[in-house]
Amino acid sequence: DIAAPGGGMGEEEGLVSAFNDNPKRVAFVAMAGTSMASPLVAGVAAQVWAMNPELTALEVKSILMSAGEKEELLKGKTVSGRLLNANTILKYHETLLTNNKANSSPLLD
Repeated sequence: DIAAPGGGMGEEEGLVSAFNDNPKRVAFVAMAGTSMASPLVAGVAAQVWAMNPELTALEVKSILMSAGEKEELLKGKTVSGRLLNANTILKYHETLLTNNKANSSPLLD
């Protein structure tokens, strides 16, 4: 698995999300936790898949876990020891795609 930012514990440290059923009648509130981290991982996975729809779910998972930022504090707490970073992951995947295209010539097939 990989860690993902889910916001801090205080309202000022949460991630802002749409919220439609609340007594204050505000459209957006800061929230924290797994409920905020999971959509980030799903969104990055969807972006990787959009770049290469032929990937399997396991291949997308492998890309996410291989390309996240190494984080010493996560060593032993997550399988990968990495933190989700959309920019790093998408650049890593783009490099993989570029290298695969460069290596797939009719002479090699």
